[in-house]
Amino acid sequence: SELGFIGKLYANRNLEPLAAFIKFFYQEQPVDYLYRYFNAILTQKKPIIRSPSLFQHIGTKSTLPGKIQRRVDPHFVQTDRRHDSDNPPASVFTSIDEFAHYVAPLAYGKASGFFWGRPPVEGDTFCVVFDGIVSVKRVVVETGDSAHPLDYLKHG
Repeated sequence: SELGFIGKLYANRNLEPLAAFIKFFYQEQPVDYLYRYFNAILTQKKPIIRSPSLFQHIGTKSTLPGKIQRRVDPHFVQTDRRHDSDNPPASVFTSIDEFAHYVAPLAYGKASGFFWGRPPVEGDTFCVVFDGIVSVKRVVVETGDSAHPLDYLKHG
């Protein structure tokens, strides 16, 4: 994000020095400014901006006293999904009863929407079968939705 200290990523080796730097200077300037000085100390000449941004400033409150923050991150893209997938081609199958039109492939593909199933029972499966040989670098499984806080996989 271009806005202040939202969504910054630092290498583990820099976290303690960053914390010490902020602790030492926090009464002089807000973190929104301090991190830029810290980056300069690390010889980072220009900011690294991920696009699309993963974080968006919500509301109008600023860390600066008396300032109202109305800007939004121009690199942020609102999506139905929490993760932008680059999934390899695959078929998706489940033995979990699907609810309405919230079918299993929506949990994997790029189409808008999500999978919503009836409560699973012991022995139910959710299978992703790749069309070819792939090297899997990570697997992200998220359950639940803010609109339906009680609908999430409790054990799996």
